[in-house]
Amino acid sequence: MEALESAKFISEERNRYVHAGYTTFMRDHNTIEVIVHQRLRDFAKENLYDVENESLKYIHPINLPHLAELTDDASALAFSILQLSEKFDK
Repeated sequence: MEALESAKFISEERNRYVHAGYTTFMRDHNTIEVIVHQRLRDFAKENLYDVENESLKYIHPINLPHLAELTDDASALAFSILQLSEKFDK
């Protein structure tokens, strides 16, 4: 059961990054200041920027440590699923 919950969480988090649009803000020609992403389904929402305080409601900076952790978790989960499938393949 824990593996299924983990797989669901990892899948949802993965989808947030895979199905997103990205914008890079540069400090100068060689230095990235920040990379932001917005889920693709949020692009279709009407009036995203009606209220000034909500102008960044759907746009978020990428959390690189979280993304690295998610990548590690997805890799570990894939390996666990492979081991499990090999047990049932016999």
